[in-house]
Amino acid sequence: MSSFLQTDAWAKFKEKWGWRPHRLAETLVLSRKIILGKSLWYAPETELVDEKSLQRLLQDVKPAAEKEAAFVFRLEVAVPWHDEIAERLKKLGLRKSFESVQPEWRAVVDLRPSEEELLATMHPKGRYNIRLAQRHGVAIRSSSDAATFYSLYVETAKRERFSPPTL
Repeated sequence: MSSFLQTDAWAKFKEKWGWRPHRLAETLVLSRKIILGKSLWYAPETELVDEKSLQRLLQDVKPAAEKEAAFVFRLEVAVPWHDEIAERLKKLGLRKSFESVQPEWRAVVDLRPSEEELLATMHPKGRYNIRLAQRHGVAIRSSSDAATFYSLYVETAKRERFSPPTL
């Protein structure tokens, strides 16, 4: 399952905030001028972990990033972290950052099963909270509006007392 941070909608949203989107080796890579003509390059939540795909991405990123005087390239891996991935990235000259941009832990729910099937797999308190939200008029609708998503994300961050990444 691909992350929404790899979608064209996310690229368009980030572009409004000064980021420049690039599609390199089928991966969304964002760049932004930071200071003194230098730029930051960032591939958010990629699922690339096989050596061949990573090499192809790095081969595409390097000349483009050098052209924009990049001082760093940040590759975010959106798969469960384990020693084999760490070794593969290290072999390619990458190292783990001292900080994470996206949350380290997240829940991913497959929404293809029916609502009844999804509810049956949940903890009773989860089912209770969903039904409580429905009684209070909470509605769910599909959208590709990244700006609205981000505003809800910031609101959630304030309420839950964590710092969302800046745009």
